[in-house]
Amino acid sequence: MPSKFTWFALGAAAGAAAALLYAPRPGVETRALVGEKANAVCGEARDWGAATSINASDAYRKAQDRGSVAYQNAQVKGREFAKNAQEKTSDLYNTAAARVQEKIHGVSPAFSGSNDDLREKIEAARQRIAAQVAANAEESQVQAADDVVETSAAEAPAAEAPAPEPAGAHAAAPAADSSEEGKAE
Repeated sequence: MPSKFTWFALGAAAGAAAALLYAPRPGVETRALVGEKANAVCGEARDWGAATSINASDAYRKAQDRGSVAYQNAQVKGREFAKNAQEKTSDLYNTAAARVQEKIHGVSPAFSGSNDDLREKIEAARQRIAAQVAANAEESQVQAADDVVETSAAEAPAAEAPAPEPAGAHAAAPAADSSEEGKAE
C-alpha cells in the first residue's frame, strides 16, 4: 500500500498538471516554465540522491567501525572471562585436592593403629585356636585309647581274662602309650 508521501506527491503532480492546463499564459511560456521547474526538481532530486548516497556510505562505515570495535571488545572480554573462569576452576580444584589430601592423611594413621590392634587380636585368636586344637587332639587320643581297651576287653573270652585290675590303672597305661605315639608322629 502506498505511503502518505506517495499520495501527496501524486496529488501534487495532478494539481500541477491541472494548473498547467488552465494556466492564463500561452503554451510556449507555460512549457518553458514547466521545463525550468522540472529541471530544478530533477537537480534537487540528484543532489538529494547524492547526499543520501554519501550519508548512507558514512552511516555504513560508522556502523562497520562500531561493529568492529564491539567485536574486539567482546573478544577481549571473552578472553578475560575464560581466563578468570580457568583461574577460579584451578583454585577450586587445588582447594578440593588439598582437602582430600588432608582427609587422607587424617584417615591413614587411624588405619595403621587399627591394623596393629587387629594383628594382635588375630595372633591371640590363632594361639587360642591352636591351644584348643591341641586340647581336642589329646582328648581324642585319650578317648580312642579308652575305646581300644574297651573293645579288646569285650572281645576277649571271659575265662581267659586276667585278674581284674582297677579300672583307673588299666585306662591310664594305654592313654600314656597313645600320647607317646602322638608325640612320635
